[in-house]
Amino acid sequence: MEEKFTLKQILTRKDWEIFHAVPDRVYHNNPYWIAPLNTDIENGYYKLVKEGVAVQAWVLLDGDNGIGRISGYVKKNQDDLLEGGICFFECMQNQQAANLLFDAVEGFFKKEGVHQVDGPVNFGERDQYWGLLTEGFDHSPVFQENYHPPYYRAFFEANNYKPFEKILTLSAPMKDVRMNRFRALARRIRSRSQITFKKLTRDKLEKWAEDITEIYNQTFFNSPYFRIMESATVLKIMKGVQPFIDPDLGCIAYDGDRPVGFCTLMPDLNPYLKGLKGKVHGWRGLLFMLRFKLTTKKNIKGVAFGIIPEYQSKGVYPLLIDFLGTQKLFKKYQKVYLATIRANNEVMVNTTMNLGVQVERVHYTFRKVF
Repeated sequence: MEEKFTLKQILTRKDWEIFHAVPDRVYHNNPYWIAPLNTDIENGYYKLVKEGVAVQAWVLLDGDNGIGRISGYVKKNQDDLLEGGICFFECMQNQQAANLLFDAVEGFFKKEGVHQVDGPVNFGERDQYWGLLTEGFDHSPVFQENYHPPYYRAFFEANNYKPFEKILTLSAPMKDVRMNRFRALARRIRSRSQITFKKLTRDKLEKWAEDITEIYNQTFFNSPYFRIMESATVLKIMKGVQPFIDPDLGCIAYDGDRPVGFCTLMPDLNPYLKGLKGKVHGWRGLLFMLRFKLTTKKNIKGVAFGIIPEYQSKGVYPLLIDFLGTQKLFKKYQKVYLATIRANNEVMVNTTMNLGVQVERVHYTFRKVF
């Protein structure tokens, strides 16, 4: 016997409140789940609206209670074909409910003339909230990383979505990170290299944003899902995390005055967001900052990394690692996470694994072709 659920498109402030409340029911008593920031979701959604991108979101109601949610957008890919993205799907363990949510978003995709759909993804770049968790359910996510219950995979596969891209989260206690090989390699390269480095201090955010943008756009121009990054966007991001910037966690590589590579990490904020239900305003914001300030031994996560193509074979990577890997860093932080590493990038995976990190979690994007 089918249950009676009501599907509602997100249009009002109240609708968004119900949308954000769905995971509270899904993950009730789950000790590992940490809510994504509600502002991350809404800001990404309305950014697409502002850009004129077709985007919609729905919540599934059982009476007055939200038991499922889904959102999707439509964009042109590099071959000028329309592709859809499924974002921030959550659902109670009920196949009928899941099917109704997939039917809603796929009806939207078909109406828009979509060629294929990937999910779960997010409204923006690939470094945040990307992929369905398939391994590592007994670990909490790092900041801006998806966490899901094991049964979600069956929901996607029941609706004919196939595993498409494997994504890794690598981690290691700082004491286990192996720096010797990179230091020796960096010493050999440095003797014949003109590359210099500057730390990402808080006093020159505009300059750092311009240089990182230049490197990013050259590095990822030919990558799937690439969109031109504006320095104003990077600056806004940097200003948003300014209270958490540690100059020891980021640097830019230069050949003369030309920026050619960068690496940025930041303290993992998720441990301090636990239990705050995706909100950091009012008393929750004060509690979040208090937790952060009082924690002496923090974890760090990789945020962004890029080396422009013509310098990728010139030893910039080991030089970046050597520059950042100071004894001060090892004393200050206890664990490092490198999230959203594409498993098909074997060179990147193998090189990174040489640091001594191990696979802690696996995500997959799933794809359906219409």
